[in-house]
Amino acid sequence: MEISETRTYKIKGKIFRSKNIRSLFKNVQKIIDKNDDKSIGIYQKYSVRASDGSRYTSESNGIFKKGGIIDQKQIDAINFNYQDSKSGISIEINISHSNSDWNNEFQVVGKDSTWVNGVVKQISEIIDSCESQKQWPNKYSIFIKALFSISLGVFSGYVVLWLIVLLKTEESSNVASETSWSLQTFLSVFLFFGFFTMLSIIPSDIFYKKVKNLYKDVELQLGKDYQQLEKSKRRKINTIFTLVILPAIFMILQDIIF
Repeated sequence: MEISETRTYKIKGKIFRSKNIRSLFKNVQKIIDKNDDKSIGIYQKYSVRASDGSRYTSESNGIFKKGGIIDQKQIDAINFNYQDSKSGISIEINISHSNSDWNNEFQVVGKDSTWVNGVVKQISEIIDSCESQKQWPNKYSIFIKALFSISLGVFSGYVVLWLIVLLKTEESSNVASETSWSLQTFLSVFLFFGFFTMLSIIPSDIFYKKVKNLYKDVELQLGKDYQQLEKSKRRKINTIFTLVILPAIFMILQDIIF
């Protein structure tokens, strides 16, 4: 009685570009060609789904040719399925632009354990050679949420404080400006900004989730550069944070403390 072995490998934290996709399936095709005796019962299919809803299928890895679909359109998912019913072997690869483990994996089935493990090793090494996705949104989630909350709280508190001062008379403003910084004053300011920081926890959590979603666990950077929305949004956020938010926070803190 023959026994088949199945090995499943989860794809996590990787960025796939056109060259990675071509390299992966070129090597997979070489593996298949070594075992393909052109017998009846062989099924091979490549499937590509674009973000505009269109889907493309082929029996050849020519679907990934240079200047073709994956260079022209934003791709959401790539699927490959090979089955040889006579030999009892199969290779299935699923790669999707998402955070889902279920949609990002490959599976190898065969009756020869050595062959199965060898194929898994070859494919996993190619995938491991791809650029790793940045993990700081997950690794520093607590710090990022705290930073967002404090920043938004300080900014909101400063705006409210500025409006209060603006509504005061010139006389009361002069009196306030001459008041020295006592412990009571410090505690009042601390509680004032602390209150706004607490109010900022929920909107900061929402903002954090949006930022985290820009770093898909598996990202398909395919198609034209302007079609890669997450990549474009990350650039904009980095620019805004570096040139606007950080300088504004430092100016506000300097104004409050000094």
